[in-house]
Amino acid sequence: TANGVELQSGSTVSSTGNGAVFASITMMGTGGTANDGIHIDGSIESVNGNIQLNGVTSNADGDDGLDLDAGQIQSTGTGTILLVGNGQTNGLEIDSSITSNSGTITLQSVDDSIEVELSGNVTSTSGNVTIAADMTAGGAAGQFLMADGSDVLVGMGTIGIDAEGDITIGLLQTNDASNVAVTIDTATGGVIEAGNASTLNIDATAGRAVINAVTGVGSADALETNLA
Repeated sequence: TANGVELQSGSTVSSTGNGAVFASITMMGTGGTANDGIHIDGSIESVNGNIQLNGVTSNADGDDGLDLDAGQIQSTGTGTILLVGNGQTNGLEIDSSITSNSGTITLQSVDDSIEVELSGNVTSTSGNVTIAADMTAGGAAGQFLMADGSDVLVGMGTIGIDAEGDITIGLLQTNDASNVAVTIDTATGGVIEAGNASTLNIDATAGRAVINAVTGVGSADALETNLA
């Protein structure tokens, strides 16, 4: 069986409206055995239109709900980005770039993990970034996993990460000046440093970070932070 929706390398889905009239981009896909709900190797681009992708695997032998394998997902105006996945390996696997201008970026996994690989990055100029791994309480204890060297970069917005299980972070960086510039909350796990590719794990020089964890924060290797 095949991926539910597959965007191949070199292909582009775009919404170019930047005034009062613009179109949103919505995709929903269900993948079968050993496949993804949505698999992206091309580009999804918008200006003011919102981007919403929802991928799910149909059985216990499926792979990722949504796999951004290559290409990019980009909003250059006010458009928001919402990615939702419900898979067997991961809800979301991010191997490439997700970028917004002023629109928010929201990543959600229904009952499993979100994984950001080394080549994956999430960037917003002024929109908040919100990540929720395993939104089903008491479910699979899904994790948020960043590879060493991956990053979440925000100009003037906040970064919020919530997971049922462990949260492993590479670099989280924002210029937001609030007391909740970065929030990290795990219901059953700990907060773990991905590695030492970056000299910092949390860089919010104008703001503060709030961390809630059950099994420890940086217990194996201390988190490096730069906070107000």
